[in-house]
Amino acid sequence: MKHKRAFYVKYIGPTNYKGARVSIKDLHNNKRKIIPYNSSLSAKESASTYLASIGIICNEFVFPLDTNWFLLLSDNFHVQLS
Repeated sequence: MKHKRAFYVKYIGPTNYKGARVSIKDLHNNKRKIIPYNSSLSAKESASTYLASIGIICNEFVFPLDTNWFLLLSDNFHVQLS
């Protein structure tokens, strides 16, 4: 079995004070980054685009049924979530 690094991704809806956002939590390092939601992309695409921009390529994902979250999986353990 191959070891992967998982990122827990969840859409955060808008409030009276903040617009829609996407939460990305690195389950390996227990760090979290919140990015603005791009309405032209899905939450998965927004998160994977952000991660790719900092050098983390996610090549697999898990989306459990009846949930509002998913996991992006990567082989990269070297680049930290910033």
